[in-house]
Amino acid sequence: METFCQFQKEIWALGPRPKREKAHLSDKEAEQAMNERFAHSQKILDLRKKYYLKYSKFLTPTQIEKVYVLERRMMNRLFQRSQNKENRR
Repeated sequence: METFCQFQKEIWALGPRPKREKAHLSDKEAEQAMNERFAHSQKILDLRKKYYLKYSKFLTPTQIEKVYVLERRMMNRLFQRSQNKENRR
């Protein structure tokens, strides 16, 4: 549980993923936005690899998969809450 909580803290420290611009962007702006999203995704991937190694010391691969399923559910729930708050405004 402590390892999972530490992983969550590190994920949250990254902040939200960069938003996609809906307005028309120049090629340079679009490229910069994509690079920011790639960098954010890479940081998440690096954390997942780091914690996979930690989890594998005391969990089976099947159990680790369950951890990732729980993480995804939580992230989806938080995303839905944020969308509901935006829609209420």
